[in-house]
Amino acid sequence: MNRLSSAFAESRLVGSIAAVMLAAAASGTHAAPLETLTIAVNTGFTTMDPWDATDNLSRTAARSFYESLYTFDKNLKPTPQLAESVDISPDGRIYTFKLRQGVKFHDGTILDAEAVKLSFELGASQDLKRTRRNFFNFVEKIEAADKYTVRFTLKSPMTAFLERLSNGTAAIACPSLLARAKTKQALAFEACGTGPYKLVRFNPAEELLVERNPDYRVPGLPKFKALRWVPVVENSLLPSLDTKPPLLREHRLYQADWLLRFYGFQAAELLDDAHPDFDPRLDPKCNWALRHLDQFPVEVMRADLETLLRVPGIGPTSARRIVSARRCGTLRFEDLKKLGVVLKRAQYFITCGGRIPEGLHFSPATLPLQLERLERDTLPSDQAAQLSLFDPVGEAV
Repeated sequence: MNRLSSAFAESRLVGSIAAVMLAAAASGTHAAPLETLTIAVNTGFTTMDPWDATDNLSRTAARSFYESLYTFDKNLKPTPQLAESVDISPDGRIYTFKLRQGVKFHDGTILDAEAVKLSFELGASQDLKRTRRNFFNFVEKIEAADKYTVRFTLKSPMTAFLERLSNGTAAIACPSLLARAKTKQALAFEACGTGPYKLVRFNPAEELLVERNPDYRVPGLPKFKALRWVPVVENSLLPSLDTKPPLLREHRLYQADWLLRFYGFQAAELLDDAHPDFDPRLDPKCNWALRHLDQFPVEVMRADLETLLRVPGIGPTSARRIVSARRCGTLRFEDLKKLGVVLKRAQYFITCGGRIPEGLHFSPATLPLQLERLERDTLPSDQAAQLSLFDPVGEAV
């Protein structure tokens, strides 16, 4: 199932696109990886070699298959990646890095200090003339102190050394690749690193395709079986220009995003192998509830906050109001409506003081149709238009 980004993202944002997708929210789990994420980008690539890339898009995409000793965390603070730790001499000139042991390159060989040393020496080589060869010209020498220890001696103290290591330039490549790729042109079209994905196919103007690295050291990652970057110039892999945006699908994704962020749901609860797609007829929360009718009805006078948040028609604000208000007495259905509960939806999944609303009739067989009827007036119409940042005020539908 290809998940095509409908926005033409700025190239500097490419690395974060996957993070906002539904599946990325399953961090820390070991769910089976999703299929292919297709990312539309607004320009072509220049090279797959971070030591030679000058554009943000190429350098960002290269992070899917290359890693460095250090990287930036979400707060842009340098944090160890292939390194496990660093010891800095009192004079600030000698940095001794301990490497993570057992890290595999994509060709199956093991990362060691000699591989790190080779990547830096060839990165700085004047013979190869890679664009960023002088990025570490303050380094005096590099030594492999032992199999998993590499030592950098600087010409003078450099307080931003770890930041330089973290920006993606200092990619550590397979020694086998560096042995056969004798020119920077050869390195532009081949890649072999330790990252979560392996390079499959690269055509600068057409497509960059990477596939999941099964030997990646971080449990549960990567989240997709493959990533495909597609420049948004005329391209056969993209929909035609007159294709309408999938507004209903976007609507369901936004609803699911809220469930993940504010309702305590996990991605695997909403989509799994048996239910790989959202039901276009029902919102994700109702759809989940129908698949778990054994957990309903919920008694609003006793249910905890987490359970209330699972009830269709009850949101975070109304759930907190229920927990607070029931301390003062027994709640009635008319009270729930005043507390913000969407009773026309919630009534099928709750009891209030042991009772259901008077005159309510439904069965497991009829409930999906009754909920669908409630949904119809809330769905995007065929005449709806996708909002644009460039629409004059008042003219967007």
